[in-house]
Amino acid sequence: MPCVVLVRTAWQCDSSPINRMEDGMDTADFDELAGRLEGVSRAVLHIAAALEIKGIIDGPQLSQAWRSALPLPGFDVAGRTLQELALALDDARSQRQALGA
Repeated sequence: MPCVVLVRTAWQCDSSPINRMEDGMDTADFDELAGRLEGVSRAVLHIAAALEIKGIIDGPQLSQAWRSALPLPGFDVAGRTLQELALALDDARSQRQALGA
């Protein structure tokens, strides 16, 4: 029987301008990179939720680990992304619990 994983993501972006490295990245390249990162993030969430459902990992502990990850200088976006992933995993858990899954 396949494992059903309910994961909803609502990525919140701030309105600050993004520096696309003056000469290096055009809009198409940026969109490609952003799409790939979104895909990887969703895959990580689906895997984490599936492993949590099967009891292989402790989802709340994973969320807390993502929230408490030490910030790396110059990687503020990575820290925000981990916060968003933690929130999305917690939201998915709440949704599953509300549905009785």
